[in-house]
Amino acid sequence: MKPIDLTKAAQRYVAEHKLTPRSRRYLLAIPKRLSEHLGTPATTADLDPVTVRIWLQERAEIVGELAVRTDAKRCVTLWRWCASQGWADPPWLNSTELCPGELRKYRPEGAPLPLPPKPPEGAKFTGGSRYRFRGKAPSRPDSGLLSRLFKG
Repeated sequence: MKPIDLTKAAQRYVAEHKLTPRSRRYLLAIPKRLSEHLGTPATTADLDPVTVRIWLQERAEIVGELAVRTDAKRCVTLWRWCASQGWADPPWLNSTELCPGELRKYRPEGAPLPLPPKPPEGAKFTGGSRYRFRGKAPSRPDSGLLSRLFKG
C-alpha cells in the first residue's frame, strides 16, 4: 500500500469515470471536507473506519441525515477505488455500517431542523419533490387589474 494525497486520488477517479458535473463536484468535496476535519491534507492512509466514522459524526452536527449518508456512500466509493489502485487498504464496511447510528443524537440542541414551506392552497403532494395541482388552479388576485385601471 502506497498512500497518496486523497485530493489527487479523487481527481484521477473523476478523470477516469464518466460522471455528471454534480457528481464530480460532490466527489471532489469529500477529500476537502475530510482534510478540514483532520486539520491536515487527507491521504489515502486516512481512509480507515475509525477516522471516517468520527468525521461523519462531526458532519452530522452540521448537516442533515441524508447528506451524511450520501457522503458515506461517496467516501466508500472513493475508498474502494483507491484500494483497487493499491493506495489504501480495502474497506470491510459498507456505507450503511460506516454511518454512525442514530444521527439525530449528534445534532446540537440549539440547531433545530427548519420546517419545510407550506404547500400552496389546492396542492396535493404526489411523492415527488414538487407539489402538483389537481384540478383548476385558483385565480390570480391581480387578474383584470389593467382592464380596471384603464376603463374608458
